[in-house]
Amino acid sequence: MKPIAKEKQSEAGKLKQKSAKAERNVLPYDRVRLNLRKEDILKPIAKGKQSTHTKQGYQKSDKAVHVLKEIAQLSKVSHDTVSKVKFIEKNAPQEDIKGCL
Repeated sequence: MKPIAKEKQSEAGKLKQKSAKAERNVLPYDRVRLNLRKEDILKPIAKGKQSTHTKQGYQKSDKAVHVLKEIAQLSKVSHDTVSKVKFIEKNAPQEDIKGCL
């Protein structure tokens, strides 16, 4: 590996600080909305790991995937917050949602 020049190291450090600061400024509601887009990806994974049929009967997977808990962990909020955001997105009129943000 080639050593990275000091100039590029400082630029990378500044970029990392800038992106970390931007991430802190995102509201939890918006973080959850962004991560809810990943729900379609997580559902088939969770379904596949849910249970498998063997000759002895059904066997549960050792590493179950809970979609709401995964989204909550990615968003750094509780699973209750994810449920509330899903409810608001489903039931509230779009103009009310846009007016609050």
